[in-house]
Amino acid sequence: MRYLILLLSILGGVASNTSAQDITVPQPAQDTLRDFEIIRGPSMRMIKTDTGTLQTLAGGAVVRQKGTTFFADSMALNLATRRMMAFGNIHISDGDTVHIYSDFLTYSGETKIAVLRNNVRLTGKKGNLTTPELDYNLDQGIGNYYKGGKVINNKNVITSTEGTYYADTKDVYFKKNVKMDGPKNHIRTDTLVYNMNNAVLTFTTYTYLWNDEIEVITSQGSYNTDTGDAFFTRRSTVTDSTGRIYTADMMALEGATDNIQMEGNGVVIDSAEGFVLLSNQTFMDKKNNSVLATRKPILILTKDKDSTYTAADTIFTALAKTVDDKLFYANDSTTAISGRQSEKIDSVRADSSAGLLNKGIIHTPTDSAKPHPILLPKDTLSAPGVVAIQDSTGHKKISRADTSLNRTIPPEIQEKSDANNPARKPSTERSSTEKADSTAAVQTTHPESDSLNNQTPTDSLRQSDDSVRYFMAFHNVRIYNDSLQSVCDSLFFSTRDSVFRLYKNPVVWNKNSQVSGDTMFLFTKNKEADRLYVFDRAMVVNQTPEGFFNQLSGKTLNAYFLDQKFDHIRVKGSPGESVYYLQDEDSSYIGMKRASADAIDMLFKKGELNKVIYINQVKGKAYPMSQIPEDQKLLPGFEWLDNRRPKSRTDLFR
Repeated sequence: MRYLILLLSILGGVASNTSAQDITVPQPAQDTLRDFEIIRGPSMRMIKTDTGTLQTLAGGAVVRQKGTTFFADSMALNLATRRMMAFGNIHISDGDTVHIYSDFLTYSGETKIAVLRNNVRLTGKKGNLTTPELDYNLDQGIGNYYKGGKVINNKNVITSTEGTYYADTKDVYFKKNVKMDGPKNHIRTDTLVYNMNNAVLTFTTYTYLWNDEIEVITSQGSYNTDTGDAFFTRRSTVTDSTGRIYTADMMALEGATDNIQMEGNGVVIDSAEGFVLLSNQTFMDKKNNSVLATRKPILILTKDKDSTYTAADTIFTALAKTVDDKLFYANDSTTAISGRQSEKIDSVRADSSAGLLNKGIIHTPTDSAKPHPILLPKDTLSAPGVVAIQDSTGHKKISRADTSLNRTIPPEIQEKSDANNPARKPSTERSSTEKADSTAAVQTTHPESDSLNNQTPTDSLRQSDDSVRYFMAFHNVRIYNDSLQSVCDSLFFSTRDSVFRLYKNPVVWNKNSQVSGDTMFLFTKNKEADRLYVFDRAMVVNQTPEGFFNQLSGKTLNAYFLDQKFDHIRVKGSPGESVYYLQDEDSSYIGMKRASADAIDMLFKKGELNKVIYINQVKGKAYPMSQIPEDQKLLPGFEWLDNRRPKSRTDLFR
């Protein structure tokens, strides 16, 4: 009791010598709602002090003020100042929604602020807060701690140096060194708001969140620890369990499906599959491992310093499905592929013109039917870089050594042509180059689309059937890399065969040459252009430094690349036609020749047009430079489309 009276002096000043029996209980104050109501006090004394009368309670005290009940081993009440001090097993019950426990309490009935010390616990229906010290405003239902606190809710444990608890909303505002660890989720941040009712976290500063499925770096947003739903309103970055990275200005995650929607400057980085996808609106479907990008999307197929950039109105990518050892691509209104066009790959691979200068056509004859140049009409102007060849039987043949032009066919061309025409050579004699060629056929199945029914190519992009990724681009497609550029209406690309399928009036540029047609297949090897096949309305336009246009047109076209430049091109038609500006040994222009043939070859040297070869049924006429008729300068369907050509990767972002 002496210890209690000494402490009570803090509340009411120094006690007088008047005995407890002589003290008259003061009249109730006007604000009766703020007066203390003593419910229980087995041992009670009244003590008069300089500032008023003290009421002491011991042996298990219970006091009520308004709707709040205080429990303690002992209490001292200053009825004049409406202050309370309590000791031992303290319990505050506030409206049956908040319960606070501690070892020591000071309380002001005027301000309704309770200062609790030692082993403080605040409990509710949804969780518990523990801290060494807590200042709690019973009027506002707000509690603050400054020396460390811990909240346990749904097995989630959150700790911080400072914090504020709001009873009405059941929010806890954590500050400084905030850590959350739970069965699934872990968080490190400096500021965090946690709602104990719905288990939603709100971030207001740099935050790192991780679980078994994702890692998140954000600075503003919310996350539901129960459902996994999240919404980040400031630029955030997510890394999933596969290592794929997503970042955007705003991002929403659906916990049940792990689907993601991104808005504003979105970036998807997939290092494992070698692509980056940029867009202003992105939808990600984890179940199908698919991504749909809109609002100026750009796909980047990464390769060291020569990545390929593709822009379109819409870009879609997903993994193909394998059913009964057959490959199926998505088949709906947004991803359907034209089966009629894709199936032409079969005929492309078997086309006898697929390999320029191949063994089925080009060989050193051993009989009397030796190839010889076809002499053009007398008014045709012959010049270096032009040759027409046909044998006496009508078969198209070209000798390995073109002595008339003093040019020997390079071995790499011969090897490439051999590899690209397996039908021309017994399988037992096929070279290793042939077996590794990306133009070898592959077997895929699509109910309405792809049918590539031969061998699988060897390529760095080749993947197992259960991880074949494909890409689709729709409308206003533009492609750029340092060596090749293209435009078309729509595109399909699969890592299974590494073939870009370009649909609806595609155009391809390589250095100063332009290729156009109805549909194109661009075969790649190690993410580099290897062969281009064009069917229907094929045309090549080659612009000279002087502004002349060499032209070549026909029904189908095959072009091969060497060091990412055109190496040789063959056009077949009914017939093929060409316009070619002739030069002498000094590279001076001496005339223009317009001719036709069953097949016409353009041979390049370091990407520059070097010579033209005409094969079978050759017809033509040459004109001196000063006598070229205007109506002979351009082939039917000629268009120089350089204004549509992407000049740099930045053009794709406009």
